[in-house]
Amino acid sequence: MLAKFKLTANPKRQIDSFLAKYDPAIAAFARRVLVRMRKRLLGAVEMVYDNYNGLVIGFGPNDRASLAIFSIVLFLLGGLCASFRERAE
Repeated sequence: MLAKFKLTANPKRQIDSFLAKYDPAIAAFARRVLVRMRKRLLGAVEMVYDNYNGLVIGFGPNDRASLAIFSIVLFLLGGLCASFRERAE
């Protein structure tokens, strides 16, 4: 039998629930980074992956994670990493 998942209709509420697991200073910094990147990457698809040791939020032209051009990673043990991806043509 397949498990039933409750989908959250509000993406902001869902991101807030993910960020609630982190140190308040790291969560606040992540929110500031997200606000700035959403302004700079207008129209980008935002992908979120939450697992046992970190939260990844990536921005790309579509829903393929391999095409994401920017991502931030929050680590449960503390810390935040931001990266831009450069493609070889």
